[in-house]
Amino acid sequence: MLEIVAIFSAGAVDDGETMGPLIALVDALPGLELTRYDLNQMEHWRSWEPERATIDALTQRTQVLRAEGAGVFFFALGKHGETPTAMVRVEADIDVVDIQEWFKVDRLMQLRMSNASWRADHHDLPQVWAWREAPTGTPIVEEGAAKVCRVENLVSDAQERLRREL
Repeated sequence: MLEIVAIFSAGAVDDGETMGPLIALVDALPGLELTRYDLNQMEHWRSWEPERATIDALTQRTQVLRAEGAGVFFFALGKHGETPTAMVRVEADIDVVDIQEWFKVDRLMQLRMSNASWRADHHDLPQVWAWREAPTGTPIVEEGAAKVCRVENLVSDAQERLRREL
């Protein structure tokens, strides 16, 4: 199982430049196969249509968008001062996710990804951690729109530093 946590810059997500590309990326994830969505956990499920879900999320006073299928997508839009955060759980291999593509989404600041076997042994650290701007001293293994750190490639001292400081 692949777990993704996407953290956005502060302030409510209320624009199509962020919501549209995020929904498109999530919809394209292999194995997620969303079939329905709900707004604000009201249990008023609608058939999954990416464009309709985007419009509803932006126009229906939405605080939380939840979608289900073979996996789950949950997005807290930050309308009560919390940091906007998206979470995805899907049956997929971690290699199928293009990290740089995620950072084309406006306002995405941090991405954490793990698969189930990694989480069993390292519950407090993601397997892949990416930032738009990485913290000073973070061992970066991939550059581009995202600064990527693959935690499994780090020695235990570097893993411990990430655990403590981040």
